Amino acid sequence: MKKTLKHILIGVILAAFGVIVAIFIVYRQTPESAELPSFQKAADISIAKVRQTATRDGVQEWTLDAASARFTEAEKQAIFKTPEVTFFLEDGKFLYLTAKEGIVNTDSDNIEAKGQVVLKKEDYSLATEQIKYEKGSRIFSADAPIQVVGNELSLSADAMQFDLNSNRLFFKGNVKGVFNEKFSL
Repeated sequence: MKKTLKHILIGVILAAFGVIVAIFIVYRQTPESAELPSFQKAADISIAKVRQTATRDGVQEWTLDAASARFTEAEKQAIFKTPEVTFFLEDGKFLYLTAKEGIVNTDSDNIEAKGQVVLKKEDYSLATEQIKYEKGSRIFSADAPIQVVGNELSLSADAMQFDLNSNRLFFKGNVKGVFNEKFSL
């Protein structure tokens, strides 16, 4: 009886060991991509706390800091959560951009910012829901309503362009403004 019980226990242990080995072999043959969470399948790379810098001829044009980023090779885009972008101007001053989301086209370094977009320069800030920046021409453009507020003025318009090279703002459609008596051109 003891020998029979011993043979049964050895058989059960060998069978359990065989099942474990079989499961291990099947697991090793399963493609790794099947195990990825769904949010990672859409992005080639996802990272937290990001900094990206764009340069032209060895000179910094802008620096971007963000809470996180997803890079997609198929769309050639980097999508940033809560980006903060500092643009370096030729006169040594800075222009700051914040938004809920920013998209950088990785081929051109053009930027699109969406959601509570704020563009600040010295004593003035421009608010809109969406703005685009073209690196080649160094022009911001917004086709959504904008509001410019400063110590000496308040302006609104349906759209605008801001040329960093000439430091000029162009407003389009329903342009309205209030100027303080201290404002000068």
